[in-house]
Amino acid sequence: MQTLFDDWPADAEEQIWQAYPRRVAKAAMRKALNKIRQRGDVKFDIILLGIERYKAWLGQRSSDCWRPEPKHPATYLNGECWKDEFGGDYNEATRSIGAAAERLDHAGFSFGARPSLVLPQGGAGDVRLLPKK
Repeated sequence: MQTLFDDWPADAEEQIWQAYPRRVAKAAMRKALNKIRQRGDVKFDIILLGIERYKAWLGQRSSDCWRPEPKHPATYLNGECWKDEFGGDYNEATRSIGAAAERLDHAGFSFGARPSLVLPQGGAGDVRLLPKK
């Protein structure tokens, strides 16, 4: 049996829009939010709390801690990202990238892009090694 929650405020869309760290594609966000609201299986406050946790996690960026750019709000909502767990961070992976960059620098190469563009989960962004000029 599904529990239906009707605790959503009249200005739910505006509250989500103001709380979310990236304000793009408002129509897509509205569509995703309305789908969730119509299902009735998620309390509004749970989504807001999830957004606050996501913003806090994104805010932990530093020179030795990789964080992605914030997702589009519709992507966040459609993916039910308020349920995400933000366990370990990427400090170790980022330190490894920095150490590799230093070794390559000593060998006469440089990165064609910033090392922070390397994705720590095994993938890579647009990173090329270029001979130093």
